[in-house]
Amino acid sequence: MEFCEKILQHIQQNNLIHIIDNLKNVQVAIWGTGQAGEMIFYSLKRNGINPCYFVDSNSDLIGKTYCTVPIIGVDDIKKTDYIVIAANINYRLHECLEIMGISYVYIDPISLWEYDGDNPYYVRNEISNHQKEINMVFNMLNDEHSKEVYYKVLLHRATHNISLIWDIYDHNQYFGNEIVANISGNFVDCGAYQGDTLLQFVNQVGEKEYKYFAFEADINNFIKLSNLIKAKKWNAFAYNLGVWDTKEVLCFQNDVISGVGVSGKVVKSENEDYKTIKVNADSLDHVLEKEKVDFIKMDIEGAEIRALYGASTIIKLQEPVLAISAYHELNHLWEIPLLIKKLNKKYQIQFAHHMWNMADTVCYAIPRSPYEM
Repeated sequence: MEFCEKILQHIQQNNLIHIIDNLKNVQVAIWGTGQAGEMIFYSLKRNGINPCYFVDSNSDLIGKTYCTVPIIGVDDIKKTDYIVIAANINYRLHECLEIMGISYVYIDPISLWEYDGDNPYYVRNEISNHQKEINMVFNMLNDEHSKEVYYKVLLHRATHNISLIWDIYDHNQYFGNEIVANISGNFVDCGAYQGDTLLQFVNQVGEKEYKYFAFEADINNFIKLSNLIKAKKWNAFAYNLGVWDTKEVLCFQNDVISGVGVSGKVVKSENEDYKTIKVNADSLDHVLEKEKVDFIKMDIEGAEIRALYGASTIIKLQEPVLAISAYHELNHLWEIPLLIKKLNKKYQIQFAHHMWNMADTVCYAIPRSPYEM
């Protein structure tokens, strides 16, 4: 049986269909007042469900409002309430609710945010329509963990069974995991945010005579990134640029909910229906034309494929280790690894998942020597 046939056999239902139907008949509250809780709140309202309040264990928040509804404490939950938990199972909030006899459900906030009630089986249909490509990717994975990750990520995307993700969650993202246990050399950080991954890299390899190239499109994040580099006195170069396949001015649809600046998708032009941000972009092949590159990380809001094309010369000639986010678009789960192999067949492809929800599935590409091929 081919890999995709196995997945399609296990996609019996989209769990969100039944969860949303059940929530329409009860009084709903959301546990957690962070970004995940906010995403769940507005997603539920879009599906005809109006949460009555938020629950939080932080006493400083009790009595205040969030997303226009009250925040209550744990002791104020009613027996008739149905709690939607907007948090990682590691916090073990469910144990408290079970002791209290309160009904609850965990929901992946990103899955719910992207849920389309008019086309709930979109993912299953896409998997069915791209069986050839998905089977090709699965067959190029030569370690069992990557195969398990790939299977459970695809199955989660189709069924929204969040426990599948908890089984494979690895908190060691980019460095220090089994895939990239040892890393050194010049590091290129695409989607550098405020320097969090750059700091992680320096902590991993030490402050050696490497060069760090950090690309961040959002101006506010870029300023904080630049200040961090200056304060740490790293041998780093920060670019207020998006990463693309050519030098161009791009329009991003701003994702207001995320609260992290330029985090929406690239759109063709400015549009009055949503807020857009213009950013300058360029290719790695152009900006780093004369530089040695040993490691490239990309988490750039769905622009990864265009950015990989824009780094094709570096990938073909220098063969850096690659850590490419493959979760922003469903088709990236097969298009990104296939593109990497197209650009350089020497790469060994592996997958890992680094978040308790749908985010942070990473496609790793490790160059192999001719003797390993």
